[in-house]
Amino acid sequence: MRQSPAAEGKVQNIPLVFLGSAGLKSLAIVAIFAIAVTSLTACSGGSEPGGGKTSSKPSKPEAPKEPPLVTDEEISRYVDAEPDTKVAFPEAEFKEAHPYIFTQNKPGVGVEILKKHLDDAVKAQAGQTKLGQYCTRLGIGLWMQGGDKCKESMKYFLLAQRIFYKQPQEKRPMPNWFFNCHLYPGLYYNGQRKWAEAEQDWRKCINIAAGAPINLISKEWRKISLQQLHIALVGQGKTVEAKAVQEQIKKM
Repeated sequence: MRQSPAAEGKVQNIPLVFLGSAGLKSLAIVAIFAIAVTSLTACSGGSEPGGGKTSSKPSKPEAPKEPPLVTDEEISRYVDAEPDTKVAFPEAEFKEAHPYIFTQNKPGVGVEILKKHLDDAVKAQAGQTKLGQYCTRLGIGLWMQGGDKCKESMKYFLLAQRIFYKQPQEKRPMPNWFFNCHLYPGLYYNGQRKWAEAEQDWRKCINIAAGAPINLISKEWRKISLQQLHIALVGQGKTVEAKAVQEQIKKM
């Protein structure tokens, strides 16, 4: 998958989302396929064994509680801590990982580079925009490997969200960074049928895109965001809102 040379900072290093039309179609197909497969495997219904009617259904055992995608300790280290000025941010490695993830189809190599220097990145830029960008790039690299890596990527997208939103306006990154750190969680939650969580992320994507230049977030991705929001609303039975979103999609 290739990305167009637009701006993370100025003109280079734009995140995965902002691609040419061929790349867009490929990524959209992959995303929808991943959601379909996850949805089919995540919640398979069982059937009662035969043998006639029963007067009462056996009580369902409580499902084990899932560990949080991000721990309090990680939030403390990544978001709330102060930067250590004695530690240098791994800028060269941050840039080195970029082509492996975005243009060479070797996301595992890019992730390995970023993980190797993650501790320094956290210490050097704790709570700062640069660490949020580092987390976003790492999250995309993990997501592109698929499977269990998609769940692992969520930690970094959620940390990036917290970091970006705590910044004063003048230190916030370009809108495409915000868009990316909501896009992938939206796909993940739709795939897990966690419709309410997905709705929140897709509404964020739509609002961010509405205030962004078209060269940063293309019309195609604005449409995909509405389509994914529609899926989340239908999943919750919000038929009136889903119909309104469907009308918006028709007008695009």
